[in-house]
Amino acid sequence: MQFSFRNIGFGAITTICVLFLGQQANALSTPSIELGSNPVVSSNCTSDYTVPSGQVLIVTDFVAYGTSNGYYGSAIIKKDGADLIKTGGLLVNNPATVASFRTGFKAEGSTVVSCQTAYASLSWSGYLARP
Repeated sequence: MQFSFRNIGFGAITTICVLFLGQQANALSTPSIELGSNPVVSSNCTSDYTVPSGQVLIVTDFVAYGTSNGYYGSAIIKKDGADLIKTGGLLVNNPATVASFRTGFKAEGSTVVSCQTAYASLSWSGYLARP
């Protein structure tokens, strides 16, 4: 016997549609909640930052600028060793590279956020939220 929608009555199709359309989406019912009275986290890249367990770091901004007249600088923000944000071509006499992200870059709990620079200075900021 071959299945065909022609063999299904209107009531059966309506029931199937209600079952599918009645399912709840997996989205959060409320926005993520920021933690503490000052959830801002920042680093001038002198040391690694480990995201606290059970929290999420959202990197929202970074500033990078060259520190040497003779060499092009580069700056990288890493997430568990993999490049997350990368910028290059930085010189002292050029404007700094500044970025602000509408949604940010997510780093889950226990993730290590680190920086790598050459002839450049880099800092980043963001906030902590509940997953």
